[in-house]
Amino acid sequence: MRILTMTAVAVTALVTAAACQTSQGTQRGAMQGALGGAAVGAAAGAISGDVGVAEGAAIGAATGAAAGAYVGCSRDNACPWSRSNDQHSELVYDQRYDRYYYENYRTGCTYWRDGTVRYCDR
Repeated sequence: MRILTMTAVAVTALVTAAACQTSQGTQRGAMQGALGGAAVGAAAGAISGDVGVAEGAAIGAATGAAAGAYVGCSRDNACPWSRSNDQHSELVYDQRYDRYYYENYRTGCTYWRDGTVRYCDR
């Protein structure tokens, strides 16, 4: 169970760090989600007895941060992988790879049509 707790803490840290690099809504959503998730996870851990309070809080914080970051960047229309992001260019055809891609104007990163990263020097 300790490995699960450490993984949850690491995921929370990574999601929060990623949120700091994006929109304000993403940052706010990640922090609110982490706080709410930690509270719910701690309560669930205390009630269930299967998982300790600290472990429940860590797992809840990781889940809440990820969900909050997603909601926040969607609300701001700033998710870098989203095709509906208004920071993206029109689709451009790459003859070498016979695929379409688009560029995120804010970051300079390019993404294939399916949302996977094509190039990003960040």
